[in-house]
Amino acid sequence: WCCHRPRVYDLAFALLTCCTMKFDNVPGPAEVWELTAPRRFETTSCAAFLASYADRGGALSETEQILLHAQVLLTWCHLRVGNSRKVPPADRGRFLMRGPALDTQSLPKNLGISG
Repeated sequence: WCCHRPRVYDLAFALLTCCTMKFDNVPGPAEVWELTAPRRFETTSCAAFLASYADRGGALSETEQILLHAQVLLTWCHLRVGNSRKVPPADRGRFLMRGPALDTQSLPKNLGISG
């Protein structure tokens, strides 16, 4: 666990798994290649998720707001690298080099910040 606060780590995973879409938007089997396919953020989903979280879990502190964006990127790396162990060794290079891995341009710059 490389995060400053556990809920920032958990929120990063939630945003990546609940608020992104594959670039091709074509559903596939629930397996490691599909679950770590190149993705883009759905900004409306991110905003709705974070607003709901703030209502129920409390607003993010200023520090958490700053850390969340970086934690999302770190968590994506964690997902890719960690899941590479689930593919045959001969396929790991291809698994890790798929890209673009994550469309950081679609990641809202103000994650966790209201207004």
